[in-house]
Amino acid sequence: MMGLPENWSAEELQSIVGAGGLVTDGDWIESKDQDPEGDVRLIQLMDIGDGAFLDKSSRFLTAETAERLRCTFLKPGDVLVARMPDPLGRACIFPGVGQRAVTAVDVLVWRSGEEAVSPEWIATAINSPEVRSQIRAEASGTTRQRISGGRLKRLSIPIPPLPEQRRIVAKLDRLSARSAAARDHLARATKLATRAKQAILTEAFRGGVSSKEHLEYADRQEIDTPFTIPATWEWKTAEELCEWITKGTTPKRDDLNPDGGDVPFIKVYNLTFDGSLDFTKEPTFVSKSIHEGFLKRSKVFPGDILMNIVGPPLGKVSVVPETHPEWNMNQAIAVFRAKDGILPAFLAKWLLSEAYLSWATALSKATAGQRNLTLEICRRSPVPVPPLDEQAEIVRRIEAAFARIDRMTEEASRAAHLLDRLDERLLVKAFRGELVRQDPEDEPAEALLTRIRKARATAPKTKRGRRKKIDAE
Repeated sequence: MMGLPENWSAEELQSIVGAGGLVTDGDWIESKDQDPEGDVRLIQLMDIGDGAFLDKSSRFLTAETAERLRCTFLKPGDVLVARMPDPLGRACIFPGVGQRAVTAVDVLVWRSGEEAVSPEWIATAINSPEVRSQIRAEASGTTRQRISGGRLKRLSIPIPPLPEQRRIVAKLDRLSARSAAARDHLARATKLATRAKQAILTEAFRGGVSSKEHLEYADRQEIDTPFTIPATWEWKTAEELCEWITKGTTPKRDDLNPDGGDVPFIKVYNLTFDGSLDFTKEPTFVSKSIHEGFLKRSKVFPGDILMNIVGPPLGKVSVVPETHPEWNMNQAIAVFRAKDGILPAFLAKWLLSEAYLSWATALSKATAGQRNLTLEICRRSPVPVPPLDEQAEIVRRIEAAFARIDRMTEEASRAAHLLDRLDERLLVKAFRGELVRQDPEDEPAEALLTRIRKARATAPKTKRGRRKKIDAE
């Protein structure tokens, strides 16, 4: 541990528990022990946030079961530490949940007891970069890291004088509230960006972003027409505009290769909500023989428009890029191969629009929690079609507007990243003794630790029944 500020000390986590406190792993509670009608809440890893109690889980057991398993009942003010990611070793204060509660085995419980270090300080210290580095160094496991309760208990925790603990925590709380408000604003900006893009698409397909003025409007009643369009435009079905609309085929699992191959194989997770194709996500390939044989009918080429027909969510659309001369796709995706009368980019933008998605979703088939579009729905999809030069201008304006929105979103993302770094730097500053003033009149931390040791040594030992051995220390 780095050099400590004046009047600070360092001590193992298990040694700064006051009389009447505890430091222990949570309880081994199996599925058979749980009861949705139980009156005791089971706090789980998902409830433990990085400095905040998230209250996400909804698991219970009966009081009788908790007593039989000799569970440790939580108290408001307990520090809960996650022994598994993500992130590993995150800590928060348990605020209480309005009923008796216990916690799962992968959570460590630290309770201050009498004449003890501030629980808020302990949670802050555990979440600090310095202690987190200790946790990472002590972690084990390859696929998913974890840290044993015994190693957590032996972590070295920096301890300032008690008044300074309170000053640091209070200032960090004030600063954290400001950064949390800033994060909320940035998150809202991202949501507004999505709404702004949909507003642009809505305006575009009603003739609002074209360079031409239209005073007359036309309609075509023999096909579905979601709204009125300019007089020089025309409603057509996707089948009229495309030479090929079909869905893909899914090969045997053994025919899919994640390590490379001849032909890239597109799955729904490669499609996006902005028209691009993201083949960096879990890329999969098939051999040339499979592509030319079993998957021959689901070949796709650069310029083809792909749309997922199995959801939720529906509405993912991508234009096949030119990075490969030929691609293939699975059965949850439909391909639209445009004829000369419509630009692929224009058709893709229309399929991404809220107007089209609302129309398609209303006709989709609900099956076992899924929303499916049939090829019949795809083929009869209504498309507003302006002249080709106007299509190109509309696409240009949409893409320019989207680019401006994306730049603002990227700026918001960078600002959020800077906030994370700011929070880390504040903690570093706090643990250097630089965040708040140091008062030479404060009692040194060692005096507090000495009283804790004496109080614990003279306190009567509480007996507890044996629990299952769950973790090597």
